[in-house]
Amino acid sequence: MKTNKQYIFLVAIMAFGLLLRLIPHLPNFSPVLGVALFAGVYFKNKWFAPIIPLGILLATDAYLGFYSEIAFVYIPFLITVVLGFALRKRLNPFTLFGFSILSSVLFFIISNFGTFLLGNIYPQTVAGLTECYTLAIPFFRNAILGDLFFTFAIFGFYELVKYGLPKLTFKTAQ
Repeated sequence: MKTNKQYIFLVAIMAFGLLLRLIPHLPNFSPVLGVALFAGVYFKNKWFAPIIPLGILLATDAYLGFYSEIAFVYIPFLITVVLGFALRKRLNPFTLFGFSILSSVLFFIISNFGTFLLGNIYPQTVAGLTECYTLAIPFFRNAILGDLFFTFAIFGFYELVKYGLPKLTFKTAQ
């Protein structure tokens, strides 16, 4: 990332994520997972890539409020960035779809396990764990729909920008 236009694009993605996480929306219908996947694919610096999605989460959680399960929410986003690294050399609509679904599933499994483990809502039994995951299914549907929508919107917008404004593009890490 060398030009000011590229930094403006990064700031725009972060502002987009911040805004859409703060305005009223369906539960778990958020652009942050799509941003995390995008960062993993297009940010050459592997240490910088997690900053954008984690920055969005930290900034919005500072406003919305922090919670005991925060690590179980942030970890899936870090994993999604790493999945983006793996997606770099085989990026196409089908693999993007699969990686987006995989990221959604990982978020569902990890975040709800954190709710079960650290929350005081469910008994610490197999039945409690089952109830936790069962009651989270409606949120999972929203997450998958939101993750797919925003992932394809972000990647699609980037492709439009890349072909419309070639000097704005990032080089995919090889």
